[in-house]
Amino acid sequence: QEERTVRDRNLLQVQEHEQPILWKVKFSSGNSSQLNNQCRNSVQGKLLITDELGYICERKDLLVNGCCNVNVPSTKLYSCESCLPNGCCSIYEYCVSCCLQPSK
Repeated sequence: QEERTVRDRNLLQVQEHEQPILWKVKFSSGNSSQLNNQCRNSVQGKLLITDELGYICERKDLLVNGCCNVNVPSTKLYSCESCLPNGCCSIYEYCVSCCLQPSK
């Protein structure tokens, strides 16, 4: 219990010193193929990835800058596929994409 308390306290201290996340990244629609625009993404998906712009794509369609290739027909924006009305989604990447909608 003591070890867990120390670990939690250390995590809180680390988080206080980090820079805040910039949620409003300035991108033009469809420009994610430009290498100077980097995207954070959901990383762990075996088949699917969601980038920070809200695009969901197959891992094979992820560009070297971390953004989904928006020129691939299967890439979707703000997809809530697999999500229920209560907000629960059976596929993590769809949950991320859905929650990145500006209205959410």
